[in-house]
Amino acid sequence: MIIKKYIFLILLLELILINLNAQEKYVILYNNDTAIVGTEIISYKDKIVVLGTSFKFDPPYSGTPIEGEYTYGSRLFLLDANLNILKEQQFTNGGGAYGVIPAYNMHLLDTEEIIIPYSINKGIVTCDNSNFAIHSKQVEAISVNMFSNINPNIEFHTINDLNCEDQEIINSFTNKNYSVTISNDKYRKQIEFRWLNKNNISFQKKVYQYKNLSQYGNILCAEKDQSFFVFGSDSTFESLLILKFNSDGNIISEYKFPIKSSFKKIVNKSGDLFLLIGDEYVANNWKQYIYELNPLIGIVRKVQITNSIVDITPINETEFAILYKNLNTDPLRAFRIAKLDSALTFQNEKIYNYNNSVPNKIKILENGKIAVVGSVYTKHEYTSKNNPYFKTFVLLDNFDILLENRNLNPLKKLSIYPNPAKNEIIIITKDEETKIQALALFSSNGNKILSTKINTPSNEYFFDVSDLSSGIYIIQIELNNGNKVNKKIIKN
Repeated sequence: MIIKKYIFLILLLELILINLNAQEKYVILYNNDTAIVGTEIISYKDKIVVLGTSFKFDPPYSGTPIEGEYTYGSRLFLLDANLNILKEQQFTNGGGAYGVIPAYNMHLLDTEEIIIPYSINKGIVTCDNSNFAIHSKQVEAISVNMFSNINPNIEFHTINDLNCEDQEIINSFTNKNYSVTISNDKYRKQIEFRWLNKNNISFQKKVYQYKNLSQYGNILCAEKDQSFFVFGSDSTFESLLILKFNSDGNIISEYKFPIKSSFKKIVNKSGDLFLLIGDEYVANNWKQYIYELNPLIGIVRKVQITNSIVDITPINETEFAILYKNLNTDPLRAFRIAKLDSALTFQNEKIYNYNNSVPNKIKILENGKIAVVGSVYTKHEYTSKNNPYFKTFVLLDNFDILLENRNLNPLKKLSIYPNPAKNEIIIITKDEETKIQALALFSSNGNKILSTKINTPSNEYFFDVSDLSSGIYIIQIELNNGNKVNKKIIKN
């Protein structure tokens, strides 16, 4: 009788919390005379940072790039948990049709500094004392602290000064001490890795000369532990080539598989398993596939999907949050969020349809919310500097939409109490036949923290959280019927 009353109180509390947090938030970020395309989003404590590429037209765009007609670069927005703008900062080339190429990604160091890799466009230059001319670009970086109470401290870091570089940033990532930027130098036929050492603001450079890897087409990177992988087409465009590098930028292994797909997203799954999202031209039509691939053994699974995936981010080792468009049934500007489960099927779909909103990135933030950043298209031409043709949107929703199966009766689900918790949580199943047999704990960005096997499966389990740092976690509960259930917990 006491247990039934206890379960009823937990269910009542859950329903109250669901009603309090059910509504998603959507805001548009803009500047009156600057067009801004939303490209990236990160969170730190209770703050959110949004990166957008920006174009400022004065006079209005004539249709042909003219020196001095516009400036372009990047804009940062610092937002609070309710998406109110606290601070914003513009980075431009200071005028001229050549200069800073807008950045498309950013990373946060433990020092609270945001690293933004970008390129400098030097225009047409003649190289190596010859008549051969290229459109020269070189990689640089901005570091900025947006979280201090004073104006942002902005540092511009020039990595080198070679006129004949033609670099395109492939990817970048950070660890506690370094920010690594990976670029593709087509003119010199090489991939370059640059380490920004934040202790003394110095750069180290490693170079991989093209051998079997094609210098053209999509090249994607994924970080795993202290190594990183470079995925790209081989020189014949008939196979997928995978290069594994250690943390010093030296090549360790090379793998090759007969895959012709053009890949646009890649994420590390558990162990050496990767998910690749790719397009393949089959029977005069483009089709999208999800590949599960282990570089040591090849393709594990290949699943065709009817949706068009925009972005993907991990929930835990086996499940991912998916941002995508259903081109067959949804309105033109609508998009969806769903969970991609371990069987590579879409679960818990939710559709969003805001006016002319085109999504770009999805992230799970430190506060446990799902965030989507993208662009709002208001015009198709550059007609007036006071009415730019695109703006940036940010959407926040509850992470619970990915963790819960909304089609199940609540009495058949699990309860966790108290949540938030300081020292201990209690996990209870709501029918006597369903028992808890194993647990795994993940950080909000999908990294496994611990796992435990329960010797005697039970209807309730007391889980000690006293040693955890404050924040959002995902607990994966394995039941005796083989099902796994994810729950969000908050440690105070």
